[in-house]
Amino acid sequence: MITNETKIDLEFNTRVSMRLAGKLRLLLFGCAAVILICGGVVLGLEIPRGKEADYFFAILLLSLGVFFAILGAVYQPFMRLALKKSMQGKESVQRYAFAEDGYEQVAVLNDGTESRTQGNYAAFTECREFSDMWLLFLNKSTIFAVSKSGMKEGSAEELTALFMRVFAHRYKTCFQRK
Repeated sequence: MITNETKIDLEFNTRVSMRLAGKLRLLLFGCAAVILICGGVVLGLEIPRGKEADYFFAILLLSLGVFFAILGAVYQPFMRLALKKSMQGKESVQRYAFAEDGYEQVAVLNDGTESRTQGNYAAFTECREFSDMWLLFLNKSTIFAVSKSGMKEGSAEELTALFMRVFAHRYKTCFQRK
């Protein structure tokens, strides 16, 4: 039996959200760069035309490129602010017990209420390992986030080995191992 206790707070939820967003910030910056280059090219083609030049499309592209760049820059702080507003002190502690034949999860909220879930690994659609956590996907909207720093019994390496065995082809490593 391998046990883990993960504190679900604003910091951890922000990290989970950034992991789920994946390369979204990189995509926003890439789109911004392409749009800014296109806007520069259109502007460069309009300048030699002089008085009959139409700068609207060039200015629109440049403005859109700047918008995407700003959106990429403020994505994480905006996500953190949205999570802070939605959580409003609803922190919890998730206690997980993992065995070869299944798992048990106990969620304890700040007010002391408790919920218990148990099942087998066949219910999960995917497991992703990151350098600091595992994300266990029950479906597209239900995810168990397990922090590697929350290990109580057993080690993170033992849990990784267990997940690799029980998830097989549904297990993905999303970082470079040392």
